[in-house]
Amino acid sequence: VYDDIRLDRQAPTGSIVVNGGDAYTNSQTVELTLSASDSASGVSQMCFGNFGESWTPWETYGTVKTWLLKDIEGWRRVYVRFKDHAGNTNGTAQYYDAITLDRIRPTGDISINSEESYTNSRGVTLTLTADDSGSGVSEMLVANLGVSGSVWEPLTGTKAWELKDLDENQYVGVMYKDRANNLSYTYIDSIILDRIEPTGTVVINSGDPQTWVRYVTLGLNASDSNGLDGMRFSNNNLNWCPWEPFMTTKTDWCMTAHGGMYRPGVKTCRPVITCPVCTRCGLQ
Repeated sequence: VYDDIRLDRQAPTGSIVVNGGDAYTNSQTVELTLSASDSASGVSQMCFGNFGESWTPWETYGTVKTWLLKDIEGWRRVYVRFKDHAGNTNGTAQYYDAITLDRIRPTGDISINSEESYTNSRGVTLTLTADDSGSGVSEMLVANLGVSGSVWEPLTGTKAWELKDLDENQYVGVMYKDRANNLSYTYIDSIILDRIEPTGTVVINSGDPQTWVRYVTLGLNASDSNGLDGMRFSNNNLNWCPWEPFMTTKTDWCMTAHGGMYRPGVKTCRPVITCPVCTRCGLQ
């Protein structure tokens, strides 16, 4: 009569991967992928631990396990130990993988045309800023409010953008996403699109049909749905004086030295126009 037993003093070997090898997660719950081997008696059990925490009880070996990370933002390690049927464990040769836990939203801002209040063009420039202290901002989603179809794209500091084809106060929004897939709140800026020219009239000396002096008083009437910002004058509709604040009266306007019928002109501008500075006409 005899019996035999197999001597196995070799510890099992193995590996652990958190969330398929992802670098970041925004969930404390992760999935562990496990692999272990033992050429003698075979792998039988496994146990786990977060860095700095006690080990879980031994449990039957499996290749997948749901795990709860330590409840602290940042780089988190998960350890595993394997045991074979002979009772050998990998002991101090613990296998681990790490992932960064990031549950904090990114923050940011948006500015249209450097905070200008008006524009007369649908084409504008967006200035975009974002920050994330965890995994870092990776993407942004820009949209005209009320319009669908935008897609996520890599983060950039500036972006050429087209407003809706409506003359009104328009809103552009942006959301940011970090590498852990946390979404920011929606940040919004607005600008008034105004492509409609102002209207107005000019009256010389309260409508007098003639005058014997070159210096006259101009009565001005103008309107615009978004308000008036400036006006300028010309005696020949070619050479214009510099822009000046809009007023309903212009005194001491000098007409040409030539006699006969004369029609001075006036132009008004709105806040949406960046007014160039011209030299005064040389016809006095």
